[in-house]
Amino acid sequence: MVAERAEPYPMIIGLVVKRKGRAGRSYLPWEKIARIEPMVTSSEETFQASEAVLPEKDIVLLREVMDKQIVDTFGAKVVRVNDLHFLRMNAHLRLVHVDVGFRGLMRRVGWERLVDRVLRWLFSYELPNQFISWKYVQLLSGSDLLQLSVSQKKLMHLHPADLADIIEDLSGRERSAMFHALDPETAADALEEIDPKIQKSLIEETPVEKASDIVEEMSPSDAADLLGDLPEEKAEEILEGMEKEKAEDVRELLVHADERQAV
Repeated sequence: MVAERAEPYPMIIGLVVKRKGRAGRSYLPWEKIARIEPMVTSSEETFQASEAVLPEKDIVLLREVMDKQIVDTFGAKVVRVNDLHFLRMNAHLRLVHVDVGFRGLMRRVGWERLVDRVLRWLFSYELPNQFISWKYVQLLSGSDLLQLSVSQKKLMHLHPADLADIIEDLSGRERSAMFHALDPETAADALEEIDPKIQKSLIEETPVEKASDIVEEMSPSDAADLLGDLPEEKAEEILEGMEKEKAEDVRELLVHADERQAV
């Protein structure tokens, strides 16, 4: 299924399909589909579908969402997508929730009803749905790494400590992509809450010009602590890109730190 990259609830605009007895995959626009259950049927007698070459602005759900890590910006945590929840609106489908719970996983493997019966019989318990509204989802995989900056407004509303926790929970590639997508002020606020070892790696991977903008937004003491852990040449490059007055404040703190260490 292919969804438009739109807020708050993307509409399904087509399917990537494999035709019986034919190699490769094709793209079938939604308006050409007569039905999708129990099997996909085209509204045309002759099945005309273009090659499955999709623009980056669209989301291929299987590739970019299913079984992938996402950020739940409402709960401020990193979670894994087990299933998707759609809403039928007239002749269209919209993606409204991701399911991050055990029920969603059981539904996918076809064990939902069996597990429900067993749990009700043994414990009088029913597995809850764990839905997250799509409007709170921040993707971290596929082509959306290039789109993070477009939707960073979701991340800017998080408390810096929550954003720092999320960044620390991510793997290297996703962590770097998210951090680089933030505006300097938001990045600085989060950086002050991040583990010093991760701070160092993030700034070392950031282009000098942007690193200067970020460090400039930090408190002088936090900036001095960070730059003091960097190679001297890298720290100086960052200082040179900062406003003169702020750079001087940080340099003074760095000098005092060196003097204390010498004593």
